[in-house]
Amino acid sequence: MSAKARRTLPWEDKRERAFFWHCEADANVVAYLSQPHRLEIHVGRPRPLIYFPDLRRDLANGRVEIYEIKKAYNPDDDADYDLKLRLAADVYEGLGWSFRIIEAPEIERRPTLDTAWSVQRYRHVALTGQALADFTAHHMLTKEIAKWLDLHPNQVKRTLARHEIEPVCALKENMRLVWRRSDVSGCDHLWSRVPSSSRVLFHCVGSGRRHPN
Repeated sequence: MSAKARRTLPWEDKRERAFFWHCEADANVVAYLSQPHRLEIHVGRPRPLIYFPDLRRDLANGRVEIYEIKKAYNPDDDADYDLKLRLAADVYEGLGWSFRIIEAPEIERRPTLDTAWSVQRYRHVALTGQALADFTAHHMLTKEIAKWLDLHPNQVKRTLARHEIEPVCALKENMRLVWRRSDVSGCDHLWSRVPSSSRVLFHCVGSGRRHPN
């Protein structure tokens, strides 16, 4: 079930489902809906052209986007169908909406698709204000550590995770860090690069031990 559409959405092939993942993960998308409406375009024929778009996206800035999702699209394959899409684009333009044909290579581009899938799989998880504050503090502290050690933040995060280290707060006074961790062994290569003037303090959960400067 979609968290943003608040319902289960139908999809006809895996590319549509993958694009749903993008919509769930994209913070700019407020709501989206598959096969949102039926469009009848009268062109002087006995019967109007009927078009069902694949997806409508409502964005945080108020814009509306309409998408036709294709594995690949060649307008020369079907002249009547291409005419229908071009006329539909004109209708949407008159409404102030955008219209796009989006193809598989863009939808399935990695690592973007993998990231979208990872984000959307937790779409129903409730996030408390405290959890958000903790995440923000952790992120900012990681950036500070990386800056002090002249390392990339991702390198710091990998090292912390590998050794089960969790930075919990940064005390600005005297450039001191307080760390909570389950083990102090094996990480000397990380904190040995911290200048002694920074007076880094390591606090081990449950033991009270401090790693010597």
